[in-house]
Amino acid sequence: MGKKADQLSKESLSKRKERYTRMARKCSSFLKKNYNVKRVYIIGSLVSGFFHDRSDIDLVVEGLPAELYIKALTELYDLLSPGMELNLIPFEDAFDSLKEKTLREGQLIYG
Repeated sequence: MGKKADQLSKESLSKRKERYTRMARKCSSFLKKNYNVKRVYIIGSLVSGFFHDRSDIDLVVEGLPAELYIKALTELYDLLSPGMELNLIPFEDAFDSLKEKTLREGQLIYG
């Protein structure tokens, strides 16, 4: 890939990361408003510095009742732009190692 093409690729990835971050915040606001969750964190490539063309949105949510998980996930997918993917991880059900990593490296966007 030439220097100019590489530069364009970096710019488009940067814009895509901004769009995904805005969408993560929109999802967080939706969860707060409609499900009264306690906290929402962004984890994964959006915060690790390794964002790439196949990155998705990884949210860890605390306080979402288990019986409402599928309903919330379905509604969040309705908010997403075409082509976006979302992983919604209930904090309470996560492995201890993921909980620790979320608290250590995740970006708290609500709570």
